[in-house]
Amino acid sequence: MTLAPQRRSAAAAILTLIVIALSILGPTAPAANAHDAVLLTVPTDGEQVDVAPTEIAITFTDDILELGAIVMVVDAEDENWAEGDMRVDGAQATQPVAADLPDGAYDVRWRVVSADGHPVSGTFAFTVGAVAEPGPQETAGATATADPPRDGDATSAALEEDTAGQGLPLVVVGLLGAVGGLTVFALFTLWRARHRRNP
Repeated sequence: MTLAPQRRSAAAAILTLIVIALSILGPTAPAANAHDAVLLTVPTDGEQVDVAPTEIAITFTDDILELGAIVMVVDAEDENWAEGDMRVDGAQATQPVAADLPDGAYDVRWRVVSADGHPVSGTFAFTVGAVAEPGPQETAGATATADPPRDGDATSAALEEDTAGQGLPLVVVGLLGAVGGLTVFALFTLWRARHRRNP
């Protein structure tokens, strides 16, 4: 006679836990997709400049993390002309360029970590002086992509390791923990109901 009320109580408790779990995990899901995007680059994508720039500047939609930020300035022979330490100031990354940068076509390959812990990357192209041919890896825009810069630099590999466990996996771990807790609670409740019915 008491089994039905106990089942209703167990179901109500499980439903309450599900609602709590969703209310905790729900607000974190949109943040996992809110990656930074490029607002402005100097030089701009596809720009032809008469004088070689002394630095490359990329401005994003939100602050970026200094850890793991990479900007490469690559010519047609895949030589990197970025030189010196990158500076990160809020939403802007600035990379100095070698003072003897010759005329030619260049790709800027960048990879940064958003404030939400997600790595984003992309490329854009510019030319110095009168160059007839387009950039070696010219793209339609400076939009962020999920692909890492194509280089063999050890720093890029280190960035992969630094960011592998950030962002969305935390939400997945939390969801799995909530489901596991609900399962244990449900099994315990059913065991207790049967034990009371058959002492």
